[in-house]
Amino acid sequence: MAKISFENLYRKIVKGFNDNPPESVWQNIQDELDIDEVWSQLDNQLPSSATKTNYSSVRQIVNYALFFLLIFFFKNNSDQQLSSSYLIADNNQETLLLEETTKKEIDTEQEKDESLIATNKEIEDTEAPTKKELIQKKSIDQNKVSENSNPTQILDNKNNDIVEKIISDLTKTENFEDVKNDESYSSIQNSILNYLNPIPADFESILIVNFPEALPIDSIPSINTSDYKNPFIKFSGIGAVGNMKNSWIINNATRASFNNESLINTEITYTNDFGLSSQFTIRSQQIIQLSYWFRARNTQNYFQYYNANYSRKEFIITYQSFSIDLLQPLFSTNNYLIFGFQLAKIGSVEETLAGNFSDLSNNYSDWNYGVDLGLQKKFKLHPKLSFQPALRFHYGLNNIFVGNEFVPREFDYTRPASISLDFRFFYHFIK
Repeated sequence: MAKISFENLYRKIVKGFNDNPPESVWQNIQDELDIDEVWSQLDNQLPSSATKTNYSSVRQIVNYALFFLLIFFFKNNSDQQLSSSYLIADNNQETLLLEETTKKEIDTEQEKDESLIATNKEIEDTEAPTKKELIQKKSIDQNKVSENSNPTQILDNKNNDIVEKIISDLTKTENFEDVKNDESYSSIQNSILNYLNPIPADFESILIVNFPEALPIDSIPSINTSDYKNPFIKFSGIGAVGNMKNSWIINNATRASFNNESLINTEITYTNDFGLSSQFTIRSQQIIQLSYWFRARNTQNYFQYYNANYSRKEFIITYQSFSIDLLQPLFSTNNYLIFGFQLAKIGSVEETLAGNFSDLSNNYSDWNYGVDLGLQKKFKLHPKLSFQPALRFHYGLNNIFVGNEFVPREFDYTRPASISLDFRFFYHFIK
C-alpha cells in the first residue's frame, strides 16, 4: 500500500474549503487578548534611549519660569510707578511754566499792537490834507460798492486811484493834471496796473482806510495749549527682530506622545526666526506693532518604531509670515500685554524618518493663521534706541493638513504652535 503524505492531503482539503468564519470569532479573540499587559511588557523592554520625557518636570520648569517672570514685571512696575509720580509732577510744572510764558508773550504782542495803533493814529492826524481827502474818497467808493454798484467798474476805479496816488508821490507834485498830460504817464500807468491786477475789491480798504481796525486787539484769539493735540496715530520706529522658539506641530503623533502607554516619544525642539518690525504709537499710549518674518520654521521631532527599529523622525514646516500686534500698556508705558494675529504662507513641509527624506508639501495647505498672546518689555538704550524682549505664545487656528490617499483631512487635525522669546531692537523717530 502506497504511503499517503498527510501534508499533501491536508493541503487539498484546506484548498477546497471556502467557508468564512463567523464575524464574532475575531471579536472574541480580541476580547481574550490582554493588550494592556502586552504593551506594558514591551514598554519595560525598551532601550534607555526610548525613555519618555517626564512632562511633569517640564511643566514645573515652565511654571517656575512664569512665576519669576511675573515677579520681575511687578517689581519693575512698582519702580515705574514711583518714577512716574515724579514725572507727572515735573510735567505739571512744565505745563504751568508754558502757560505763564505764553501769557507773557500774548501780553507783549498786545502792547505792541496798541503801540502800533496809536502810532498810526498820530500819523493820520499829522498827514497832509490831501491824504485825508483821499481816505474819505475811498470810504465813499466803498459805500457805493455796498449800493449794488458794478464790481468790475469799481475795481478799475480803485486801481486807477491807486496808480494816481503812487505816481503823485513819485513825482512829488501837487498839480497832478500836469502829470497826466505827460506822454510817459500812460506807460507808467499800464505798468503799475499790470503789477496790481488782479486785486481784491477790498484791498484798498484793508491797507489804507481800515488798517488800524483790521486786526482789533479783542479779536486776537487766546492761545490754549490744550488745542494742540497729537495725531491719533503716528509712526514711531523701525527695527529688526529675532527669536528663540520652542516649536510644536500638534497632530495625531504629538497628541499620542502624551499618553504614557504610547510608543511614540516627542522630543522638545528649538528653532530661530528672523524678520523686520515697525511700531506706530496711538494717542492713548497703545502701540500697533507690525512684523514681517522672512525666515521662519516650525519643527517637531519624534522617536517611534519603524521597521522594527526605534527611529527618529524630523518634521519641518518652513514659511514666511506677517503679524500685527496691539501692545496694551500694563501698569506703565514700558510693560505691554500682546494681543496679536499672524498670517503665514507655508513654503515647504519636509519629513525625515530613519534617514529617509520625504517632501509632504502636497499634503498640507499653503496658508495658516493664528493668534498670539504675550508680554513685552521696553528698555531704553538711548533716547532714540530701545531693546524690547517679549515672551510670546502662538497657536494656529486652522487645520493645515489637507489629506492624502491614505488618511483623510479630518483624521489628522494639524496645527502649528510655539512658545518664543523675541528680541527686538528699534530706532525711534520720536522720543
